This record gives sequence, C-alpha cells and structure tokens, in this order.
Amino acid sequence: MCGKYVTVLECVDVSGFCPVYKVGSKVIIDECLIWRTDDCLVRYREDCPGSANCYPFLIDVAPYFRSLCRGVPPSELGIGGEDGQGYLTCKNLPVEWYLKKGHYTHGNVTFKVKLIPTKKNYNDEYDDELRERGMPPYGTATREG
Repeated sequence: MCGKYVTVLECVDVSGFCPVYKVGSKVIIDECLIWRTDDCLVRYREDCPGSANCYPFLIDVAPYFRSLCRGVPPSELGIGGEDGQGYLTCKNLPVEWYLKKGHYTHGNVTFKVKLIPTKKNYNDEYDDELRERGMPPYGTATREG
C-alpha cells in the first residue's frame, strides 16, 4: 500500500509517434491506482474516455511507483535530471534505430515526475482493517522458529 503522496507523471516529450500519450498527457498514481486525467488518443471504451494506459510503459516504471508514493525524492531513485526534477521514460528503442533496420515502432515518451503531498495515509486505514481481521499488515509479519 502507498504512503502520503500522489505521484503525477506529465508527458513532456514524444520522439516519434505514440498512439497513447501526447505532450501534456498526465498519469496519476494515487493509492497505487493508476489513472489518466486527460482525453487520450486511444479509447478502449467510448463511455470511459481517457482510460487507456500503455502497458509496456507502466511495466517499465512500475519499480518506482511504491517509492514515489512514499515520498522518496526522484534524485534518490536515480531518475533525477540536472534540474533536480524526476524523469521517467519508456524503454522503447529510439525510432531511428528501427528505421535503419527497416522496422517500425512507436515513439519514445518522457514523463516529468511530480510528488504531491496528501493528508491521506492509506497504510493506516488498511493496516487497521487487517489487524481487526487478525492478520498482520503487509511487511510486519515475522517468522517463528
């Protein structure tokens, strides 16, 4: 479960063509839920615009979600830029590499990371519920013997 921060990933650069994100697209990570704030280029459901996310991108940046939600600065995670701001990118090889080989790929997308403090603490809420059920919260179980 996450901590006291909401993580906002804002698309700042698209090299090549990306069918899902465009400059200005935002992905919000709140309570380890991932959702879009803008209308996206790909719509999987007409009744839910902005619901599409790029699965390969989410897999590439997933190792950072938990730490960012807990407020670990991007510089400590090794994703800080020269300006002190955090940046994440999908790991697609550059379009030029594929063009030289005669293949086509989608573009490479770069996101700026912003941490927003929130008063919610999901750990407290869910940990209390687990204790009421007689189960130790995640990360507190110990082995005996």
